[in-house]
Formats: sequence, C-alpha cells, structure tokens
Amino acid sequence: MPGRERGRAPRLAAPVLFVLFVGFGTGAARSALPPGYTNTLVTTVASPTSVRFTPDGRMLITTQPGDLRVYQGGALLPTPALTFPAAELCTNREQGLSSVAVDPDFPSNGFIYLYRTFKRPDGVCVNRASRFVLPPGNVVDLAGEVVLVDNIPSPFGTHNA
Repeated sequence: MPGRERGRAPRLAAPVLFVLFVGFGTGAARSALPPGYTNTLVTTVASPTSVRFTPDGRMLITTQPGDLRVYQGGALLPTPALTFPAAELCTNREQGLSSVAVDPDFPSNGFIYLYRTFKRPDGVCVNRASRFVLPPGNVVDLAGEVVLVDNIPSPFGTHNA
C-alpha cells in the first residue's frame, strides 16, 4: 500500500553497504546499483550480520560466530576487536552476534552496543543488548560489558531482534 511506504528510508541502502563494503551477496545483487554508486569490494568477512561506521571512519562488522571486526585505514584488522566465548553464545539458525550500533556521542564516550544470543549457565538461549567501549586501539574489554536488556526469549532460534 503506498501510504505505508511514506516516510520510510529507501530499502536499497543497507544491502548496498553490505555489497560494497563486506562483499556479501550474489553477483546479480552486486550489479544492481543505483546511478552514482560503484561496486568496490574492500574486504571479505565470513558470516557477516551487521555493518556500522564510527564518526572517525572505522567500519564495524559483526559476525554470527561472535566476532566484532574492524576495517580501518584501508584494511581489515587481523585481530577481532572482540570475540565472545563460544560457550556463552548460541549460534543456531539466526542466533549469534546479530548487530552493532554506534552511540551518537561516540567521539566523547566510545560506546558501542551489541546484540547477541547469549547462552545462560542453565543452557537456555536468550537475547541480550549490551554496551561496550571501543577505544582507539580497537580492543574491547569484555569485562567492561554493561548489560542493558537481558533474557529476551529466543525459543526457536529465528527472528531474534
């Protein structure tokens, strides 16, 4: 219905970022670019789930198995900025490290937000939103996690957010 689409952002923006910067998608998807866009593969990351940019130009890439990768200065850094322990992460179906968001005041506080499917000590998989600090050195301290929302059910492993 045309009325429902009013005020919504174009749907092409996010897939184009994945195609341009992560190399995700098929050849057919990469060739369907709007005028003014170019198709440039800058890096390849296995199982990407989300891409965001920091104001200083770093590209943050989350992966389903639990890595936060950083692309900076024209290269994918060899070591993840953060890796969640496999024992604390559920990765079945659509579970895992799902997304990253950058705080509007990132230049002053370094806050990023990560959403993942967490495996509780009792083995139950739930979703969790947490805040971390991403310093200029690109090494996130897992001990600095601030859990913001926890125990969001994930009974079937799909539609986690």
